[in-house]
Amino acid sequence: MPFEVHVIISTSMFFQKTKWSTSSGQLNEGMLVLLRDKALPPLVWALGRVVRTFPGPDGVTRVAEIKTRRGNVLRGFNNLCPLPFEDVKGREDVHA
Repeated sequence: MPFEVHVIISTSMFFQKTKWSTSSGQLNEGMLVLLRDKALPPLVWALGRVVRTFPGPDGVTRVAEIKTRRGNVLRGFNNLCPLPFEDVKGREDVHA
């Protein structure tokens, strides 16, 4: 019996789940994002702009208000895909 307990404890150590300790990105007001929709393919996801963010009691922001062409919606960060954006102010090769 003690051998079985030892085997269970040692094998459970191999399968420990780890939590995220750091964030891989941050959303700021004014950023362009795609609103992920599980029912649609990525090429037809809605485009929106972050209006404001809502920090939780622990100080980590997990929800944002997004302005889309159909109105404002609240979405969790796990359903948002930030678009890469390069600031073009002051560049001479941009003709807008």
